[in-house]
Amino acid sequence: MPRDVPRVLQHRLARITQAAGIPPEARAELSVRIVGDGEMSRLHLEHMGLEGPTDVLSFPAGDPLEDPSNSGRGDIALDWTQIRRQARSDDLAGWIDEASVLLVHGFVHLLGHDHRTRSEGRKMHRMEQRLLRRIRVADIPRPYGTAT
Repeated sequence: MPRDVPRVLQHRLARITQAAGIPPEARAELSVRIVGDGEMSRLHLEHMGLEGPTDVLSFPAGDPLEDPSNSGRGDIALDWTQIRRQARSDDLAGWIDEASVLLVHGFVHLLGHDHRTRSEGRKMHRMEQRLLRRIRVADIPRPYGTAT
């Protein structure tokens, strides 16, 4: 992974959390970990019961729907190998934009959104679009927006 990636993602995450109205003390309880396929496969199996890697996983610090003070707190794991496979272009800008889209997706999960149903997916996608506009990254359509 290129050296600039963590710095750019950290800057974008700061803008995302600010746009979402997350207070500074909650921002301090948010971490992002960049992993490869092996580590992501392990996390995916351990926490979701699914085999193989996925592009992003979120681990909330608590239930933001039960306790709003938990909103935006937790951990996000991004799979760098998946990011490179999924990026629209095979260059640093494409990788960073793909990582940013996944970062937003993971963060919106930490806010309590999900995409189990079509209506939940649409609501979640609207929030993602708003945050992506804030960091000036083009939205990349995802299959969950059309889930039934």
